[in-house]
Amino acid sequence: MPGSSPLGEARYAVVIMVRGEIRERRESLRKEDLVRLLSKYKVDVLAVDNIYELAPDAEGIASFLSSFDLPPRLVEVTRIHGKQYSLETIASFLGLARGKLPPLKTAEIVCKLASMDIGSEVLVYEEETRVLVRRARLPIQGGTSRERFRRNIELAVLRRTREIRETLKRRGVDFDLFVDKGEYGLKGSMFIVYAPLRLVKKFVKERREPGCIIKVKPVLREKLEYVSLRGKAERKPLTRRYIIVGVDPGMWTGVAIIDLRGRPISVFSKRWMGRSQIIREIQKHGRVTLIATDVNPPPVFVKKLATSLNAPLFYPSRSLTIEEKRALVEPLVEEGLRIRDSHQRDALAAALKAYKHNLPKFRQVEKELRELNLPLPSDEVKSLVLRGLSVKDSIRRVAEAKLLGLTTVKVKEHVRRPRTQVPVEIAEYVELLEKKILELEMENEKLRLERAELQERVEDIERFLEGVHKLQMLEVKRDRAVQTLRKKVESLSREVASLKNSLEETTARYVSLVNSLEKLIERGFVWGYVVPSLNKKVLDAAFAGQTKKIPILVLNPTPLSEDVLEALRRYEPECILSVKKMGKAADDIRRIGIPVIEGIDDLGLLRIERVFLADKTKYLEALERQLPVVERLSKEEAKRKVLSLIKSYREERSRVLRRSLAG
Repeated sequence: MPGSSPLGEARYAVVIMVRGEIRERRESLRKEDLVRLLSKYKVDVLAVDNIYELAPDAEGIASFLSSFDLPPRLVEVTRIHGKQYSLETIASFLGLARGKLPPLKTAEIVCKLASMDIGSEVLVYEEETRVLVRRARLPIQGGTSRERFRRNIELAVLRRTREIRETLKRRGVDFDLFVDKGEYGLKGSMFIVYAPLRLVKKFVKERREPGCIIKVKPVLREKLEYVSLRGKAERKPLTRRYIIVGVDPGMWTGVAIIDLRGRPISVFSKRWMGRSQIIREIQKHGRVTLIATDVNPPPVFVKKLATSLNAPLFYPSRSLTIEEKRALVEPLVEEGLRIRDSHQRDALAAALKAYKHNLPKFRQVEKELRELNLPLPSDEVKSLVLRGLSVKDSIRRVAEAKLLGLTTVKVKEHVRRPRTQVPVEIAEYVELLEKKILELEMENEKLRLERAELQERVEDIERFLEGVHKLQMLEVKRDRAVQTLRKKVESLSREVASLKNSLEETTARYVSLVNSLEKLIERGFVWGYVVPSLNKKVLDAAFAGQTKKIPILVLNPTPLSEDVLEALRRYEPECILSVKKMGKAADDIRRIGIPVIEGIDDLGLLRIERVFLADKTKYLEALERQLPVVERLSKEEAKRKVLSLIKSYREERSRVLRRSLAG
């Protein structure tokens, strides 16, 4: 009202309208009385001709709206499609009133204009709500029952968190959930619900109960925004720059924005930041081509953000370590980039990791554009490559889009007229016609400029077509290269078949040589396996499929485990020969009835890779020398086994000697 100010004792004239009918008129209301009156009627829309009559700044307006349990929508009727008009001009144009308006008449006209969808809604809050579940008291209380007291508080917080989560899921409301852990355990949880406060408060109520507090709050915008009641939002056009965004979600969310050349554009972090806030902030800097995170599997928050932006999601094959993230960020920090916390560092590391992962493709794009000599925006081509297209397909699509863009039809937005028929006088009608003529002249000038622009771009068509022709020639070269590769594959296939035949022949020769070697051994030689050391794996490999008990030559003796001794008992090698002294290991082997020969220089050994040959006579003599040692260390059964072995060798030696004498 005249004479009052929002800085001092402000007073207001108020008109309450319900379904098109005026229910109440009041004058000289103080601000607290105004709040009580609006709360009484549960007002949906609070319409004013100047929002700064409620408070001197955006923070004051937000503070005023916080006085309501359910804040009403705030409408400024004098702002139409981004332009400010006086209330008297609008009222006169629509035939609602003329001349200077008294306070109550002003309130009435403001009410009617809002009901006719004239003006703009003032967006003070985000289209999202925060639901906080906090512990009511610190868990350090409770005396001797402190631990039980802490568990009860945490259980209360967890119980209410689960209930709210299930309620939101059941209602089909989109949300993000963050859990806050403090010094004394679970501190609370916070839901960012992507719905207005009025909707959320229908199924999530504020309350305080033992150990737990639930609060439901709207999210304040960083600055006031205006949206026309007739559906035309006032938004700044997005920049054409293409960007990669790294995100580190949590109670504190870090965001890093870089361009497609790896240069940082913006790095910031904020507590309790929802997806809508992040989207609005990053869209100020460009068009998102890739959302990146530094962990695998990627967080649900980042997946939802990528889906909301219709952007591909990048995440590493494994989560990045702190050292890897520091190494990625360090060069930019040395150049002067300031990183305030670990959330900003992790977000920037994710963006840089995504950039370096795709850097070979980016270089290929720039190389192809240089070779084709096409004047195309490389970042636009790269953005298509990031969405999964090949480099050549991306170039072709961008080239076609530039050509087809010449024939794009621009359709003007249809402006809906007021439903109410308003009388218009002749003078005002003439004014409208003059305004229309001015608009047509401006449109005509715009068309002339577009025509001149089109004429200048005609020359570009030939260059585009020439580039497309080069692209087609590259495809022809590719087809030729494919034919060459097919011939090469056929040649290699023939070579592989030849090598297989050669391998089969070599295998047959190897089998023949082994058979000859066995016959040679039967006539006067002893053969056995050569192993680097005694272990279970080596013994299993040596005796795989082997039924005959054969000697083993050990190159590097080592202490024996129980597993090795058990394997020796199972396979029962004829004898263990050792290049070096075996010490205690030799006694352990002899105890299980297996002879050990440590001096092998006089056996006349001949090594052939993994097999050795020894003179049978010398080998038998060495076995006989081991008999006293085996008798001392082994049991009776093992001793009989060794004596039987020596006896069989002697009998075989006698048979060989008789055959040689008979011959």
